[in-house]
Amino acid sequence: MFAHSLDETASLGELFATFTGRELATDLVTASTTASKIILVPSWHTGRQVTYWEDGASFRLFFSEPPNYDVAALHATPVTRSELRARLDALGDETHLRIVELLIQQNEMSAQEIIAALELSQSSVSRHLKQLVSLGYLYERRREGASKTYRPSSFFFARTAQALLRLAAGNTQATSEEATRPKELRRFLDKHGKLVLWPPARQRDKVLLLEYLTGFFEFGRVYSENEVNQILLQQCTFKDTAALRRALYEYRFINRTRDGSRYWLIGSDLDSEE
Repeated sequence: MFAHSLDETASLGELFATFTGRELATDLVTASTTASKIILVPSWHTGRQVTYWEDGASFRLFFSEPPNYDVAALHATPVTRSELRARLDALGDETHLRIVELLIQQNEMSAQEIIAALELSQSSVSRHLKQLVSLGYLYERRREGASKTYRPSSFFFARTAQALLRLAAGNTQATSEEATRPKELRRFLDKHGKLVLWPPARQRDKVLLLEYLTGFFEFGRVYSENEVNQILLQQCTFKDTAALRRALYEYRFINRTRDGSRYWLIGSDLDSEE
């Protein structure tokens, strides 16, 4: 889905690290060397497990991949100074740092496992986890029953690091919106940044445009169908909002209630309630 942002010359291990922020096991890299075609199959529901299937000619790697809204954020406007300050202030909390460090080491853990590892109370860990999820540092995934697991957002850390590098380089002014848009995206937009075509012929262009539209929605906010339509109308030169709304849902950029009365970006707390 994110081929437009990947290096075509990168190795399997490098691509895996781009998606997950961690290294691919050596035995899996070795197992893929004889295949003429490698297919990456990201799935948020895979959890910790990384598996593969091969039929001689092709090698399919199944692994956990974060929700799409975070990738869309990479193509949005740069992190503001106040937002960067809030992100860094959050890491000034020692318990926050301990949880983040633990999850980076273990990749994904349940709340109960974090409580046992850090020897903290359930109420304390729950409070800190909720804060880290709301800030974007962690992803939350519901398992069977009421159990939830957590993992760090490699994309979120990467975007925060980019903001710090810009600050260190003395580039404190926000980059223009035009400059932040990928070249592949600009040919589908008018001079005001509005979408002029849907759907594009190529699948990769379709995902790119959906990522762009996702950037106009706020993470954690619930929208009515009419509010979604109004946002899409403001960002397009045509009026087929139903097709765009349906595509955003089908490609898992937004979620909705069964009756279609409420919509929100993938990854918010409502995902665990539906």
